[in-house]
Formats: sequence, structure tokens, C-alpha cells
Amino acid sequence: MSDLSLLDSVNCSSRYNATSSGRSDNGSTLALADVDRPIVEKRLLCKLDLRVAFLVLVFIMNIMDRTNIAAARLHGFEEDLGMTGNQFNTTTSILYVGYLLTQVPSNMILHRMKWPSLYLSSCMAVWAAMTMCMSAVQTYYDALILRFFSGCVEATFFPGAVFLLSRWYKRNELGLRITILFCGTSVSYAFSALIASGISASLDGALGITAWRWLFFVEGALTFAVAVSAIWILPNFPSTPSVWLLPAE
Repeated sequence: MSDLSLLDSVNCSSRYNATSSGRSDNGSTLALADVDRPIVEKRLLCKLDLRVAFLVLVFIMNIMDRTNIAAARLHGFEEDLGMTGNQFNTTTSILYVGYLLTQVPSNMILHRMKWPSLYLSSCMAVWAAMTMCMSAVQTYYDALILRFFSGCVEATFFPGAVFLLSRWYKRNELGLRITILFCGTSVSYAFSALIASGISASLDGALGITAWRWLFFVEGALTFAVAVSAIWILPNFPSTPSVWLLPAE
């Protein structure tokens, strides 16, 4: 990624069907030389930052779904599934096996995708559905299998988000955005336990369902709602036409 102006790195004439002289089919002229580039870049960064800020919310949900098993343990998760010995620790650790197996292949797939917003939001919807399914598990092995495949799907998000940022921002802009994205970890750890305790305390025994089952279901449903919103909010690659960008941008 170079430090050149964004307008210098984009062939606007091909995207907007302009001829080599800068004149489009309907006779209008896109005079890039007359555009105030600093103003256009600042406006573009503001638009992009607002959309990329949504990635922080997605990352917060990712961390919550990754760690809610610890809160579930406090409300009878082990006892209800009849876990003994190191079975709970194995259920916790198996998630990261899925992470190790999927992160690199996922970014290889994402590199060839035209619509990364659809890819990332679809993966998010799948892991949200798996989180909700955790509320219905009956045995240790059910939980183990779900956690493994949840890790495989969740692993697509963080490396995919960093790759998406690297396609939009210049080198001197990228570091700050990745730092802000990673702040989602601290925010999630700060509030996930409070959210989990609130869900468990208010819904324990509701409809005859124990607190830890409500915890997985509610947090999974919240993640699913965020995933559906992400389809329209997350940006695609710069090479993909975007209705939220003006021709000069």
C-alpha cells in the first residue's frame, strides 16, 4: 500500500464509463484535475470510518460468543451436561483448534471474493446460529462438536477484517484503524460478564429453561441481528462499485 493519493490510485474513467478524455456517454465531464483532493479524501475517510466502526461492534460480538462458555459454567453448564475431569477445558480449547485450521484458508478465499461484506456477514450469521444451537445441547460431545465448528467459522472475522482495512487505507492510515478495531477486545471483556450476568439473572428458569441456555440463545440472537445489518453496512473492496461513494471519491 503506497502513500499516494487515493484519487491517483483509482481509474475512475473505467468505472464510470468515461472516455480517455474524461467525457462520459451522456456528455458530462468528470474533471479530476478540478477536484479539491484533500477535501475529497477527508470526506471519503469520514464515510469509510463510519462504516469500518461497525467492524468494532462485530469484533465485540465475536469475543462475547467466544467467551460466554465461562459465564455458562457458573450457571450449571458442566453439571447439566455431565462433564467430568478436563472435559470442560477441552470444550473451551477446541474452539482454537478451529481457529488455527481456518484463518489462512479463509483469507485466501476472501482475496478472491468480490463482495467481502457478504462473506464476512454470512460467516457471522453461521457462528451466531451455532451459538444459539449451544442452548440446546444435551451431551458433552454435542457441545464439543459445536464449539469446534464455531471456531472454524469465527476464525474468518479478524484476519478478514484486517485484510479488508488494508485494501482501503494507506500505510500511514492503517495502523490507527487496526488499533481501534483491536480495542473491541477490551470493550468486550469489560462488559461481556455484566451482560451475561444480566441475562442469566433475568431469564433463569423462564419457560422452564436454565440460565446458561438462555445465555447462549440471547447472545447468539444478538450476534445474528448484527450479522444481518453488516450485509448493508460493511464496505466491499474499492474495486467493487459502491452506491455510497460519489464519482470523485
